Amino acid sequence: MRNKVAVRLVLTISLAVSLLLAQEPIVNKKAIEAILPSTSIKDAFYTDVPGLLGAVLENDRIIYVYTPKELIFFGELYTKDGVNITTEKHAPQNSADASIAAIDLSPLMANASKVNTGDNEYGFIVFTDPECPYCQRLEDFLMKEKVDVYNVYTPIDSLHPQAREKSIQLLQKQKNISKKEAEEKLRLGEAIANGIGVHATPITIVYKTKTNTPVTAINGADLEKFKSYISGERQ
Repeated sequence: MRNKVAVRLVLTISLAVSLLLAQEPIVNKKAIEAILPSTSIKDAFYTDVPGLLGAVLENDRIIYVYTPKELIFFGELYTKDGVNITTEKHAPQNSADASIAAIDLSPLMANASKVNTGDNEYGFIVFTDPECPYCQRLEDFLMKEKVDVYNVYTPIDSLHPQAREKSIQLLQKQKNISKKEAEEKLRLGEAIANGIGVHATPITIVYKTKTNTPVTAINGADLEKFKSYISGERQ
């Protein structure tokens, strides 16, 4: 009887330990706050890089802190396939949930540039930075497809100092408007992006072209996901 109890106790302890190990440990924000004492940190998370922690600021911008050397990195993490890991924290919730379905696309389309036209069931509204290499990779891919594509220019000044001026120039040329009008379109597009929680690029809203109904959001230049909508594989 004692042996059975002992075995059960060992199994129970082993299971408890396994469950604890399977859970991601909570990041102590104090480790980041010690390096950035004057910065308000809303949340923190681990990355796949040992010693590199992610910090969510009050404005929802994400930065990274390499704690062993007390280094601060302003930028985004990508996989080799172009998937933006940072946008997993930034993007609106994926799938056709309430947060996506509730977005009114009319203001976005009005302040964006329609850069491609097609007859596909799905269209794409891309939050893009003209100096972001992954944004360019995505645009090069979409421009070869028969799909509607809108660009909402959201330059990330901290990473690409020239992107804002390039965005204004692109809006001027693509919409045939004055510089002042382009600056206003850019401002309104950025305001809408901030309002729905987009703070990184590229992030894309997939929508149904017949009804302009939002369907989902795609993070980064994940071309396989785009292909699945363009081919009709996803409904």
